[in-house]
Amino acid sequence: DGDQHRKCRKTVTSKFSFKAVNSYSDAVSALVSRQLSHLLEQPQPVDLTEHFSEPISIANHAFVLGIPDSMVKEFERTFVGSVSREERITYLREVYQYKLENLGDDVISHLIQSELTQAEVEGLIYVFFTSGRDSVAYMVSTGMVALLQNPDQLQLLRENLPVSQEAIEELMRYCAMFVTLFPRTALEDLEIAGQKIKAGQSVSVSPVAVNRDPRIWDEPNVLKIDREVKAHLSFGHGIHGCLGQQLARLVIQESLTQLLRAIDSIELVSAEQLEPMEFAHPV
Repeated sequence: DGDQHRKCRKTVTSKFSFKAVNSYSDAVSALVSRQLSHLLEQPQPVDLTEHFSEPISIANHAFVLGIPDSMVKEFERTFVGSVSREERITYLREVYQYKLENLGDDVISHLIQSELTQAEVEGLIYVFFTSGRDSVAYMVSTGMVALLQNPDQLQLLRENLPVSQEAIEELMRYCAMFVTLFPRTALEDLEIAGQKIKAGQSVSVSPVAVNRDPRIWDEPNVLKIDREVKAHLSFGHGIHGCLGQQLARLVIQESLTQLLRAIDSIELVSAEQLEPMEFAHPV
């Protein structure tokens, strides 16, 4: 937090601005199209996450951050798979050394050429390697699960392609993935809406609870893809709001649009999202 956080965030903000994300549109479209061709070649039934959502998220992450093609497989092994933190840091330093000699118009190159220290650059690379990719894959797959459970909304979406921004925001609200996240610790005694919180006490804010709050949303447990856009908490809020949220919207929108244009009939065979799952968070 504080000055270092502001310095680091300011350094990379331009690479995730509306203008920057718009410049990624053609590349993202091509990445999705390539993966869609792969998906359509698979025997049915096909796992959407394995053959579509996750590969798209990996390829997009590599493109925007600047991971060279020859190192993407290792990125998948270390940052998508489960390995030690030491292996991850060793890998990111290999990417850092490669980019020192092969600068481009990407996030890592931008960081290297900034005024940040090497430690700050490596720290930010680690954050970027571990952030956002899984959320995009989750949203593409879970968005489709939600639509297949609500055929009237799926039909409405099909009749109005490309997928609208309103539909993306509603899917982000409805499919919010973090039951508990955004832990914050009080620096002093305070009271919020009648709830007393003591200094040193931690509070975990739930985006799911906020995004289904009936005081904010009419029929919050109903998917309405033409719902009026309001501020949800799926991307966080304030100074720690998701830096790559515009890019995430683009990838999700392009993925769902191309998928629905290419396939006239999709049926849901099974989905782990519909089964009871253990909490990943200790709260």
